[in-house]
Amino acid sequence: MMFILALLPVLVILSLMLGLRWGASRAGAAGYLTALTVAIAAFGAGPQLLAVAHGKALLLTIDVLFIIWMAFLLFRVADEAGAIKTIGRALPHLTTDKGMQALLIGWVFASFLQGVGGFGVPVAVIAPIMGGLGFAPLAAVVIPSVGHSWAVTFGSLGSSFNAMMAATGLPAGVLGLPSALFLGAAGIGVGLMVAHAAAGWRAVRRLFVPALSIGVAMALGQYIAVRAGLWNIGAFIGSLVGMAVGFPLARRFRGEMDDNGKLDLRELGIAISGYAALIAITLGIQLIPGVRNTLGQVRFSL
Repeated sequence: MMFILALLPVLVILSLMLGLRWGASRAGAAGYLTALTVAIAAFGAGPQLLAVAHGKALLLTIDVLFIIWMAFLLFRVADEAGAIKTIGRALPHLTTDKGMQALLIGWVFASFLQGVGGFGVPVAVIAPIMGGLGFAPLAAVVIPSVGHSWAVTFGSLGSSFNAMMAATGLPAGVLGLPSALFLGAAGIGVGLMVAHAAAGWRAVRRLFVPALSIGVAMALGQYIAVRAGLWNIGAFIGSLVGMAVGFPLARRFRGEMDDNGKLDLRELGIAISGYAALIAITLGIQLIPGVRNTLGQVRFSL
């Protein structure tokens, strides 16, 4: 009975959002009121406990918001510099095959954007690109919406995973690897779904091997990153590995056109240089004990 009561706020939010199509803010407010009522009526929470709980929730919100703001700032700087447009223009030149375009842009590139941005960025950036490539409007929206879903937990510089650790009280060493395994398996399924959304079951059968290869590569990349303690860029690393595997495969599925255009590797290299700097900084913080210990001394607790 207590388990059901504890789960009730989550059920209320899901019911309102999925059943009644409420927005996240309204459903979240209803879930909060439900949790407050259950805490007082069923679990006997007093004023002191409620004050501490609200204080910890505020600190958690600030912690997660800081990650979100920094991730979005990185994306906006890269976008204003033209990096996102450059990468988006480069990918279609690899192949004219609709299925492979969907895999590279709507799955791999969407995961990349989720890794460094998130919060609607993958769909906002990729849907117009896919529409310009001739995809139907519905497919242009559905493909990136599905394609980036597996990268949410370790995306946005790990904001969702950070929130999960704070909410459960469990460290990254306990939650990280199981999450990476489940999400990696889900990512492979997502790739097949993207292929189906692009061109039906025929595309799934035809592109099964490249989709499986890219999916396994991204899953392994993310798993290795999480195992190394780099969970905040896990989805980002996984998507980069997916690009490294997907680009050569795309050249084998060029489509019917003989001339797909040429990639400007220098321009592409400049476009991804900011993200290379992100990897270098993250590795430096995680792997250099002096830097990690110094930065780790700054903390707020309640």
